[in-house]
Amino acid sequence: MSYFYERDLGHDGVLQGDVFKVGALCDDIFLENEKWAVVITADCDIEKKKMGNTFTVLPIILAEDYLRDIWLVEVFNREKEELIEKAVEIINNSGISSIKGCNSITNESMDTWLNEEPIESIFKLLELDMEDKKIIEVSEKLSIVLDDVTMTNFFSLRKHQKRTEKKIKKEIMEAIKKCRDEFYFIPDIPCSESIGLMIKLRSIRAIHESRVVINELGARLYQDDQRKTLIRVGRFSDYLRYSISQNFALLFSRIGMPSQFESDNNVSIELISNSIWGKHNGL
Repeated sequence: MSYFYERDLGHDGVLQGDVFKVGALCDDIFLENEKWAVVITADCDIEKKKMGNTFTVLPIILAEDYLRDIWLVEVFNREKEELIEKAVEIINNSGISSIKGCNSITNESMDTWLNEEPIESIFKLLELDMEDKKIIEVSEKLSIVLDDVTMTNFFSLRKHQKRTEKKIKKEIMEAIKKCRDEFYFIPDIPCSESIGLMIKLRSIRAIHESRVVINELGARLYQDDQRKTLIRVGRFSDYLRYSISQNFALLFSRIGMPSQFESDNNVSIELISNSIWGKHNGL
């Protein structure tokens, strides 16, 4: 592949864009699913040792891990909110609050209640018609989204929603194509057994050069347990490593300012405008 080189790198030293396999005993720095890392330090900074004896790297995870641990959690949370709203609407429209002499239920109180009781038990406790199609539909879907966040449950939910296979696959594709800004999609690298990876642009790590080896021979000669090292497996092409660096820089250039600062800005600008008007309006 033209965007990843495993050999003939042209430079034996570490450069920006170098990809490393994370050792099994590097859990003091990396999470369990962060199996690879890419150097983000600029070549000139490495040459001049501006970072001292460390390299700045970004961890890489499987795209499937991103979908399950990041995207799917957001999907389930959205679905849960919508289904709770429907459950509350069913209960409040049933008139049960008037019959029982209690207040109408809110989304927040329903969410709390669901931590203690399954939705079917709540509907039964309120003596609602368990044969009602709306109650059956909400019960089935809520049971899914309140269960474990897994792809299996996601597919089950979408099938309950009458989504076709084509639409479900398209939704997953869109989730990767339009991933959150702090992730950068890589189609494939040879050292991965799975297709598709995500660079975590926000998860900056510093690695001491003593734990970095540039080949398997270096790993075997490593005095400590080689599982504590990062072993270089290749390098991204220039256009790709520059693109990753650009996205990394853009992400951190969009720093949100505190609301007080923004408010003071607006007031200050208005005062300047009024002051200039007062000084020069008579001219």
